[in-house]
Amino acid sequence: MRRIIVSVCVLCIAIGLTHPFGAKAEQSVSVGRPESKRSGRNDLAVGDTIPDHKFVDLHGNVVKILSLLHKRTAISFFLPGCELCEQEISDLVSVLNDSTDYQYFILMSSSSAGKIAKSVPSNHQLLVLRDSGSVYGNLLGIKSVPLNMIVDRSGRIEKITEDVMTLEDYKKIIEFNRGVESKVKSSKPGSR
Repeated sequence: MRRIIVSVCVLCIAIGLTHPFGAKAEQSVSVGRPESKRSGRNDLAVGDTIPDHKFVDLHGNVVKILSLLHKRTAISFFLPGCELCEQEISDLVSVLNDSTDYQYFILMSSSSAGKIAKSVPSNHQLLVLRDSGSVYGNLLGIKSVPLNMIVDRSGRIEKITEDVMTLEDYKKIIEFNRGVESKVKSSKPGSR
């Protein structure tokens, strides 16, 4: 019964969304797990490199996406009001332990800054980028949310998750990046 209720809620949210990532005004968007076919447009796949692009964060700073990638990073596409997306953000915030962990995650939405701010906790240190007009989402072929791309420091896609990431997924990214950092520190001359 719970599954039916959740499915109906997700369907209602999907119907109520207008002009989401990768969809034209007359198209609907799927929320959750879409068909896994590539449309042949500019969709990216595992092994491809994401294109660089300028964004404005919620504080008005202009940033280039590739300049933000210093470690393995999760780029999460979301829409405010999407129940699965908001649960994912809540789970992400709960697993982050310190300020260095925040740099491994980027949230991206095509919604207005006001709507985005309502979905992300106000005391966050998460980097949230606004994809005005869904320009980047369209370029990548994003057709559903939540959608997560795990990319390496050069922007090469390691994994695409067309559904909610789990707490375990987040912990693996943090542990991997911390492991890389400790290996770099221990290999420097004079370190123990």
